[in-house]
Amino acid sequence: MGMSIMSRVEQLFINEDFTVDHDRLSGLVDHLGHTKAGDVLARAMDELSDRLAQLERAWMDGDVEDVVRRARGLGGIAEQMGMGNLSKVARDVQNTGLAGDGAALAATVARLLRMGEGSMSVVCELRNSAG
Repeated sequence: MGMSIMSRVEQLFINEDFTVDHDRLSGLVDHLGHTKAGDVLARAMDELSDRLAQLERAWMDGDVEDVVRRARGLGGIAEQMGMGNLSKVARDVQNTGLAGDGAALAATVARLLRMGEGSMSVVCELRNSAG
């Protein structure tokens, strides 16, 4: 007689802005040279990936204090790499964690993980297109 539950579920499509400060990356290349800058970026990407995984593990363990601490470190690396949006979301994770808002923290952690993966993909694409 009525709709099934599944027919009433809407799908949410999330469109994030994965941006990188191209001027900052160009400045890195100008300062260090192409090869060294590539090495620095590769190490930074590994570090960012590790920190995202550690933050996700802390979240899964329910350790809000560790999530906040890891978001702070991740935001610093993101800022240095010219990932301003990622750094902002890391600050949002810190703020919601410190405020004790569980629902907001869940949403911002999920967003941080999405943006981290997307931002790293943008940098990898830039590195690959640069040669």
